[in-house]
Amino acid sequence: MTIICALAAILIWSSLASLSVSLAGVPPLMLIGCSLLIGGMLSVPWKRHWNLNWKTISVGCSGMLLYHLLFILALRNAPPVNANIVHYSWPMLIVLLSPIVLKKFRLEAVHWICALIGFGGAGLAIASASTTGLFQWESGYFFAFAAALVWSTYSLMLKRMANSSTADVGLACLLSGGIAIGLHFLFEPTPTLQPMQFLQIALLGLGSMGVAFYLWAYALKSGDPRVIGVMANATPLISSALLVANGYGSFSWPLVFSAVLVSTASLFVVLRIPSKSPQLQED
Repeated sequence: MTIICALAAILIWSSLASLSVSLAGVPPLMLIGCSLLIGGMLSVPWKRHWNLNWKTISVGCSGMLLYHLLFILALRNAPPVNANIVHYSWPMLIVLLSPIVLKKFRLEAVHWICALIGFGGAGLAIASASTTGLFQWESGYFFAFAAALVWSTYSLMLKRMANSSTADVGLACLLSGGIAIGLHFLFEPTPTLQPMQFLQIALLGLGSMGVAFYLWAYALKSGDPRVIGVMANATPLISSALLVANGYGSFSWPLVFSAVLVSTASLFVVLRIPSKSPQLQED
């Protein structure tokens, strides 16, 4: 069941980048707020399972809000396909950071090899965006790396707080969505949305910022985060292919190679994962 939930979350998340880029006319905070509020409403029937512990709430809110804001800024300030690949270094970071964030996981040479390959792929994705053949840095890549770091750390903290409920994700979505909407009214203009934009925001809230979160939280609490991190390496390939298919970029051989490097970096770790994961000490 854990593997099925992780795979379902990964497949749903593959549409996140394409939907976000298609909604480029919607201010970032407004887009995040509306989508997270829709996703959070899915957990209301299970509100009795919400954990009102301040640590659970703070980790959930900060992770949800920061990750999505950084990711959308990445897509809007760099070529979307390239920024998307850089952002999807987060599955590799889950593998790399597991021994640091979680107790009883050791950092070994294979983790460093995985990191070098993954970051090499991300660097190639940045370099391949330049038509002049020169390395050209854009602010979107900083946001992409920051989003990857935030999401990998958030995912591992979910594993560490194993006593929290999967329904807590919904509470985090509601609170962070409310904060985003409040910030939107303070700092962003409010546009008039078209019916298709309303539909796309609803799909984003129900899928990539809704059901996928609950599936991901359940999988991380129930399974080995290193195995799930390895599985998640299929996401950048699918997600980038959807971006290209929807006309938001084009593939080149260097870009394809960078996606393969980022996607397969943590596969080296599979050979070192024991058949039984160590028991983690809960906070």
